[in-house]
Amino acid sequence: MDLKPTYVFALQQEAYPFIEQLKVKQIHQQKNIRLYANDHSFLLITGIGSIACSTAVGWFLALHKNVVMWNIGCAASQANLHKWQRIIEVKNKELTFYPELIGKSEFELNSLNTVSDFVGVEDLMSYGNELVDMEGISFAKAAQLFLNSNQIQIFKWVSDAGHKDFYKDGTWFKKYERQIPEIITVVDLETKLISTEVNAIFKNTNQFVSKIDNLLKLSFTQKEQLNKACLCFLAYKTELQLAELIEEFTDSVENISQRKSLLNQLLEKLRHV
Repeated sequence: MDLKPTYVFALQQEAYPFIEQLKVKQIHQQKNIRLYANDHSFLLITGIGSIACSTAVGWFLALHKNVVMWNIGCAASQANLHKWQRIIEVKNKELTFYPELIGKSEFELNSLNTVSDFVGVEDLMSYGNELVDMEGISFAKAAQLFLNSNQIQIFKWVSDAGHKDFYKDGTWFKKYERQIPEIITVVDLETKLISTEVNAIFKNTNQFVSKIDNLLKLSFTQKEQLNKACLCFLAYKTELQLAELIEEFTDSVENISQRKSLLNQLLEKLRHV
């Protein structure tokens, strides 16, 4: 199973130079949602804000699951102006997500804070050298409902230090697009590495799904649910711990007439690690 890189942007102007360099063609549009594709990748434009982003990501992943999602675009910060940053933590007041890096990044690592409205110069100072955007955590949490955590990645370009109209000055665009070939190279390389890793995990989960299937006689949809839950578990725990949980579950089953409730109990244990 080869995973396709999917470039996710809030705005058309952020996406435009990637559209040009990737040579993707638009295949779908519905209000603010625009989807582009070629034989090797997808590019998704969601619109601004958490609701728009999570809606677009959910819609896309309901149709395309064999992907690595890369949220790319602009963010504000009082430091590192006009530099690309690799995000290793994305958060808001309630939620946090940690994208997994495959190897050492050539780009500076940073944290990303997602807010619900524009942050001006004075308010931006309270975030220190960290970045601020309006979609990051919604992108990550929406994608996490469908994907293993290593399939969710974030790159941000520091566009401004709390100046809402930065994009009106055309010079930002030249600076923004300068390193895009390098970003694309990293995305392609790491997507292949993540694909290899995910394939290895799928091979490992099949044995556990088969064991539960033999016991409970699962439907195709139930097997898919169980496989996803096993992947979720393995994002945080080891294969040995998964084997122990599955063994403990099978030993506890006394009456398989309650197949649905038994499966739901197992799914809850796997998802809430």
